[in-house]
Amino acid sequence: APGAANVEIVLKRGGAVVASVRTETSGAYRASGLFRGTYDVVPAPGADQLSVPEGQTVILDAAHPSGVASFQLATTGTVAISARTPWDAPVRGVGLKLLDADGREVASAETDAAGAGTHRRVMPGSYTLSITVPAGHALSGDARRALTVTPGTQTLALEVTPLIHSVASVPETLALAVGGSPLAVTLVAKDIN
Repeated sequence: APGAANVEIVLKRGGAVVASVRTETSGAYRASGLFRGTYDVVPAPGADQLSVPEGQTVILDAAHPSGVASFQLATTGTVAISARTPWDAPVRGVGLKLLDADGREVASAETDAAGAGTHRRVMPGSYTLSITVPAGHALSGDARRALTVTPGTQTLALEVTPLIHSVASVPETLALAVGGSPLAVTLVAKDIN
């Protein structure tokens, strides 16, 4: 595969950063002037990439005055999910678990006040999305959905309907008398999640 240019490579010793270098056009990098010891070498790829492996350990000593740490970068995908009612109101608290082919959880999220939930930096492949809705709501469709993640952003829209337990009719205008003066109050129906 072609080399990845301008990727930051961080060298740590005892958890502290001791050096930071960037890859050349060919993907090669070199950190010189290091003392003997054990170093954790960790690439810091872009937001849509993951390093395989995530890091490596290199030991520099008299027998090994230089070391090599090689990495491959994989471009990842993003799954953006929206949960909304049939009348387009957002639904908060929808659980979104991403499971690999073996059924292991690889990512977990929950929709926010805007009804949005996101799984970022997901390796391309086949997954199952397990969906749980908050109490008092029903999901349209299956609670487990097959997904094929590819590089880039994919979107998935979920329809979640609040369960209605009872309906009461109220007058549209209510006439009240306060201190002998009439007061008109208008009631307006609101969507409440």
